[in-house]
Amino acid sequence: MSNTFKPTVPEATASHWSLNSGALHRVLVGEDGIRSGWSVLLFAAIFFILQAAVTAALGRFISLDSMGPIPLSLGVLQ
Repeated sequence: MSNTFKPTVPEATASHWSLNSGALHRVLVGEDGIRSGWSVLLFAAIFFILQAAVTAALGRFISLDSMGPIPLSLGVLQ
């Protein structure tokens, strides 16, 4: 007698996602996935958030002059 265990994984259906129907879905998602404009905006938002976080974190260890250029060490670490 073999004891084989087959886990059941629930399938994702349209009822689980509220964005699958409606105007918001048509604006955000095209035939090939997320629209290019939204993906560029998402990339820019993530980039600037990470840049601000890294600058704030490293600014505690490296003295920053707000009017001067970014030091080379901070630019390399970023």
